[in-house]
Amino acid sequence: IRWLWRRHGLGLPPALRQRLSPEEQTFLQGYDRIMSEYIAETQMNLRMDYVPPTPSSFQQHHVRNKQVAGTLPGESGQDLRLPEPENLYAVYRSTARELVGQGVAYPATS
Repeated sequence: IRWLWRRHGLGLPPALRQRLSPEEQTFLQGYDRIMSEYIAETQMNLRMDYVPPTPSSFQQHHVRNKQVAGTLPGESGQDLRLPEPENLYAVYRSTARELVGQGVAYPATS
């Protein structure tokens, strides 16, 4: 059930949902509530990689923005401001991946 949550959250396809017992559906809803609170506290999107986080995912990673990107939505719900190019930012691994993947930033060593 935990794997299903990581893969689909509460949006299970109908074919999968029908296969869950009422107790499993209740567990899934409770698990979603707990994990959603944890995600809000840690600012990590645990559903992004579909695998449990490793200790390195809790560490901050440094990126430098390539361009003025304005304000981007952050994982915690707080906006990440990138007002000037070449500024150094410490962000969670998943945020760093997203910014690099979008071409907005590049990994920085310091």
